[in-house]
Amino acid sequence: MPKIRALQQEVEDSKARSEAAEAKHKEYELVISNLEKDKAALRLLAEMADEQAEKAQKDTKDAVQRLQGAKAQNETLQRELAAVTSDRDLWQRKYDEMALKYSKAIQEFDDFVRSASNM
Repeated sequence: MPKIRALQQEVEDSKARSEAAEAKHKEYELVISNLEKDKAALRLLAEMADEQAEKAQKDTKDAVQRLQGAKAQNETLQRELAAVTSDRDLWQRKYDEMALKYSKAIQEFDDFVRSASNM
């Protein structure tokens, strides 16, 4: 009978080990399942990050193009301003010359009127 009990004990131990192994197997399957879910989530996050990076690059490229356009427009406006300022300065000089000539003509006229009235 001791042999039977030993065999029964061995069967029970084997059964317990088998149940423990089965529980460990289920635990590993759960861990693997969670890792696969995490892997899928990380893949999705990576795709989202790539999309955001592409959008940021496009936005940056658009901003650079707008800046270059604004810069070109600014340069054009600066040239136009310089031309208008130059024209204004030229007309101011002409006005000053004409005012001086007018002043001289009035002075000459006043001198003529005085000399004519003295005659």
